[in-house]
Amino acid sequence: MRIRRLPGDAKITAEVRALIEHYPALNPPNSVRVQTLDHVVYLTGEVNTDLERSMADSVALAVAGVTRVVNSISLGYGGR
Repeated sequence: MRIRRLPGDAKITAEVRALIEHYPALNPPNSVRVQTLDHVVYLTGEVNTDLERSMADSVALAVAGVTRVVNSISLGYGGR
């Protein structure tokens, strides 16, 4: 299966990033990076708690056009 960038991917990425900015718990010092390929959102970065990690997942799923979220966000020192 070949993963490709679809026309709506850039819009999905922008919308997920904008939504994440509305959640103070996901902003610095936490770091959440977003990439979308074939309407699948890939989350990477680092947050402090499992709750923040789950929150990022939920935020991404709330955006129209997202078919799936792959959450590879790691926990920082404060979340262990």
